[in-house]
Amino acid sequence: MQQTLGADKLPSFNQSNQGPHPAMPGMPNPSGMTVSQAQASPILAQTYDRLVTEAALMNSAGVKADASTYLTDAQNAYKTAYAAYQAGKYNDVMPPAMLAGQLSGVVDMLVHAARATDKPDTPVTVPAPNF
Repeated sequence: MQQTLGADKLPSFNQSNQGPHPAMPGMPNPSGMTVSQAQASPILAQTYDRLVTEAALMNSAGVKADASTYLTDAQNAYKTAYAAYQAGKYNDVMPPAMLAGQLSGVVDMLVHAARATDKPDTPVTVPAPNF
């Protein structure tokens, strides 16, 4: 894609040696990198927290029918990552954890779309502080 867009003709192209950007902040590049338990554990914890949050938001936004397939797939990817983590295969944690993060992002977009109004001057329902 970079070549199609002509990125190789930019002066800064050869100065950048970064690999693909991860789906979640702090997630190491899964290709060719050895991942430690200390790197994998916070990524899994963040992924789990995000899935729990997205499930609650999905239910409150009334988009369960649209988003439940994505959430279920994200949860299954998390389970795969968790199994690899428990087996000590920390490199194998990264791809399914990234997938879970990306799928939870789809759920998040569906939640936001459901809460959007057709008119920008129309107020939205503001939840009470029940925490």
